[in-house]
Amino acid sequence: KKVHQWRSEESSIMVGTNTVLSDDPSLTTRFWNGKNPTRIIIDKSLKISKEKKVFDDEATTLVFNYLEEKNAGSNHFLKISSEKNSINQILLRLHEMQIQSVLVEGGAHLIQSFLEQDMWDEARIITNTQLFLAEGLPAPVFKHGHLGKEASIDDDLIQYYYH
Repeated sequence: KKVHQWRSEESSIMVGTNTVLSDDPSLTTRFWNGKNPTRIIIDKSLKISKEKKVFDDEATTLVFNYLEEKNAGSNHFLKISSEKNSINQILLRLHEMQIQSVLVEGGAHLIQSFLEQDMWDEARIITNTQLFLAEGLPAPVFKHGHLGKEASIDDDLIQYYYH
């Protein structure tokens, strides 16, 4: 519920191709009463099937890609150049569209790109204190920032880091 509350407080939510392909997320506020954020998908070569949940009409979806610029109902495909910094191009387009906040929810590669380019204000790290995995993907790493506060919800520890 907390993540759905956070989604309702932001203008947009961003994920990469692999997150959509592996998780098929809705990226809505379905477990919280609030406005759905604009969904932003980074799908540079348009691999994602139009059958995925992010293409339903629950919210506007922007798909940043290298191939085409077109509108299809509530889905907008926005072409960016493969020759330039993708993150900068995307943030510029979002600014032009007056989208003033972005919750970068996943995946690890996309989050790491924002961290490496120092394009973040706040990081929220959720760690389950009871679940221990032997294998998995390494968490993104950031060099700048300080722990501002911590909160607990059931078995989850939420740490808030500020840039």
